[in-house]
Amino acid sequence: MGQKQKKKAGINGDDAGGDGCTTVEYSTEQKRQLYKVSTEDLNDMTDSSALNDLLAKFVRD
Repeated sequence: MGQKQKKKAGINGDDAGGDGCTTVEYSTEQKRQLYKVSTEDLNDMTDSSALNDLLAKFVRD
């Protein structure tokens, strides 16, 4: 599952928008992996242990 990269080339190889950006399209599975949250991430997401415990009930590893 390689990621698809799409770059719109303009005159002299510049991008079409002139902003130097490249559009990258990810598959649904790649997006799931990219945005996956695990219980180990919860401490970085909150300072509250009560909120941490609540979120842990909803997040599956």
